[in-house]
Amino acid sequence: MLADHRPKICFLIRRQSATTLGAEPESLLEEMTYAADERWCVDRKTGPAVQKFIFRKLREIGLEEEDLKLCIFLTDQGGNIKVALSDTDFERINCAGHLLNRCLQACFKTKAKSQFPMPAEAVPTLKLMNQLKTLVTHCKQGGISFQLKTTLKQQCDTRWNTHVEMLASDITAYDELEVILANRKELLLLPTSRQQIQEIRDLFEPIRDIAVQLSASKTPTLHLVAPAYIEPICHFKEALQKHTENVFTKKLHDKIHKRAVFLDPSMKHFHFLKAEERVAVLTRVMADLQKVPMPEKIGAPTAEGESNLLFFL
Repeated sequence: MLADHRPKICFLIRRQSATTLGAEPESLLEEMTYAADERWCVDRKTGPAVQKFIFRKLREIGLEEEDLKLCIFLTDQGGNIKVALSDTDFERINCAGHLLNRCLQACFKTKAKSQFPMPAEAVPTLKLMNQLKTLVTHCKQGGISFQLKTTLKQQCDTRWNTHVEMLASDITAYDELEVILANRKELLLLPTSRQQIQEIRDLFEPIRDIAVQLSASKTPTLHLVAPAYIEPICHFKEALQKHTENVFTKKLHDKIHKRAVFLDPSMKHFHFLKAEERVAVLTRVMADLQKVPMPEKIGAPTAEGESNLLFFL
């Protein structure tokens, strides 16, 4: 893997080790890390200049271009490194973990020209994240962090998974923060919806685990990319389905809507309900019918009976 970092350019070279059957997974890969101060690089970090620098430094450690023909360069999406390898015979692929982190960053940013603009419904979540970042900064600068039993984590785009760590640390310290900020008359800095913070954290926690898995340095990870990318798709679909179900359940908490369906002959079998829900609705319908007064004789219903029937219908 070749990565471009400032203020240093770091070559992390992994090669398959000669291992015997039953060897420990940690011994599957050998790592050789070479760091070069970027001042040794070039005055202009253009693609061609970076290309010359890359192969010059690789030659210095005994790797000629001929030796690299079977190699695949794994890099981030830096424009200069992409250009540097675009017009060569070498294959370059994007770092899956880096791409995943970029996707997570896009979840909490809103850009007018973005390919995936943030919907209006998601803006409150963005505001909550920004409020938490402001809170953490305030606690660190105001000395509040020293009064807490746990450490507050700050979110940073260049450090993977820190948004999940920030959410988790805020939840852990929430009760303490509530007391401290109330005493300082700064309670407005603390988001009131602790449940929402927990929900966001739970939503993105599995993605953090995937990023950690893809960042393993002692075992191969190339074969993990495909299943790792399928996993969050399934996770978010399931989370969306569960959230939608919870929302509609709360909105339709009044069972009268389901009981009204029973009065329509074409829908009285309740095929859209689960078995236990069908039994509950039928039981409630029968109980309601028992409450409706019936006239003593055949004929027009009494005034009271007519009123109750109309109310039920």
